[in-house]
Amino acid sequence: MITISFPKPIDAEGMVEVIKSSWYATYITPEIGVTKEDIDAVYTQSEKKQIKAFQKRAESPQENDFTFVAKENDRVIGIIRLVIMDEHIRVRTVYVHPDFTGKGIGTMLWNEAQKYMPPDKNLIAFPAKHTKSIDWYKKIGFSETGEEKVDSEAMPISGIHLKTIKMQLTRK
Repeated sequence: MITISFPKPIDAEGMVEVIKSSWYATYITPEIGVTKEDIDAVYTQSEKKQIKAFQKRAESPQENDFTFVAKENDRVIGIIRLVIMDEHIRVRTVYVHPDFTGKGIGTMLWNEAQKYMPPDKNLIAFPAKHTKSIDWYKKIGFSETGEEKVDSEAMPISGIHLKTIKMQLTRK
């Protein structure tokens, strides 16, 4: 059975594993150009830091920063994070473990997160170009704005800068 809840500190390693697995499955493509070595290098440098950040957020949640995890039994299989800002809500993270994609996990996370969003704020997200996530955002009501953005940090090995597209969900 799949459950959606706020994360606990013990979930932090599983959350990082979901993100890392998703990066391997999503970004290593000819269109994007990220390599396995890029991802390995990023996680060699930041994995412990990410785990600590997730643990801290779980221990001391902020009123404008919401994270939810999807779990099958005790295994984290998905994560969503939204930050409520003055002018909009920013979707920071949506990842589903590759073994569970296409099974409605992202939508389950989205449905739970909506319960905590102010209804009068628009949402924005910046999914990477050339990924299936753009179709998912469209399915839940987002539209492309035409604005593109290049991540300022290059992948360590290949030097690739991820390209993203701004998507918006107008709610007011």
